[in-house]
Amino acid sequence: MQKVEKKRTLRQNKSSHLLYEHAAKLCNEHGIDLPILLKYYRVQITPTIIKDIIRETGRIKFGKESTADHTTKELQACFEDFRQNLIEISNGAIVIEFPSIENTDEYLNSFEI
Repeated sequence: MQKVEKKRTLRQNKSSHLLYEHAAKLCNEHGIDLPILLKYYRVQITPTIIKDIIRETGRIKFGKESTADHTTKELQACFEDFRQNLIEISNGAIVIEFPSIENTDEYLNSFEI
């Protein structure tokens, strides 16, 4: 019979989140950024990571910490930087457009079976 492992406790969960915050702070303080960490880990791309990249682009280009503070033109410029880098990284295999009224129906319909 296989032993069933207990789930982590609420205290362990809170401690984990403290660890994440502390580790991130120390990495940032010591100049360890994502490319350095990614030499050792393979990380799946998530929508949160994409937003973080666009947020960081806006921070560098426009001095704004939040994507909510970007103007329409600033957001478009951040997206375009990301889009162009993605085209280059993928050798043209990934070309995305910013969702708009003109292409939203076509985009949404592409998910239908």
